[in-house]
Amino acid sequence: MEGDTGGMCLRPYRFCPRLPVVPSATVADIEALARRYIETMEARDWEAWTALLAEDVVYEMPQTRERVTRRDALLRLNQEYPGDWHHLTEQY
Repeated sequence: MEGDTGGMCLRPYRFCPRLPVVPSATVADIEALARRYIETMEARDWEAWTALLAEDVVYEMPQTRERVTRRDALLRLNQEYPGDWHHLTEQY
């Protein structure tokens, strides 16, 4: 298990490809994990945020064809990204 994800995995950008999706995870569990991911990133709590990622994380941005591999590289990307960026989420 990586960090406190409980083995769950966020899949849209393949954040933790080596961890299996847990069949017993509820929608509430997944929502809580996604919320924690965004909240820790928004707070720039890098220690808590990286605890949610697998060491061999792969972050792909199809719109620019960029690919970032490994937790330390993804951390560096977010720490050094220019400007005062924020994540906004919408509930559907």
